[in-house]
Amino acid sequence: MGARRQITFPMFGDGIFTQEGAPWKHSRELLRPQFHYKQYDNLEVFREAIDNLIDIMSQEDGVVDLQPLFFRLTLDVTTEFLFGESVKSLKAPKSTGEQTFADAFNTAQAYIAKRFRLLDLY
Repeated sequence: MGARRQITFPMFGDGIFTQEGAPWKHSRELLRPQFHYKQYDNLEVFREAIDNLIDIMSQEDGVVDLQPLFFRLTLDVTTEFLFGESVKSLKAPKSTGEQTFADAFNTAQAYIAKRFRLLDLY
């Protein structure tokens, strides 16, 4: 077998998603404490985001589109959990462009998936 070709994805940089071997193991070891089961013992990390979600839903009359709200909830909880501070997207006015971020992120994921499938043909 020939040498494995290193695939780079500028969106992800030189991180755990694009590494192999020793660099991947090092990145995994750095992230491991964040996913230790004891981290989930304290569910307070969810409280503010859930309260913000309930506030938004209680202000709506009739049908509520949950998809963008759940995206923002996930973003808020994930940033709080991983970085110790939430981006508080559920508190931001609709004019801040969180849908723009979601659309850009989904577009980037689609391009990365296509590039990975096509490899040298990309």
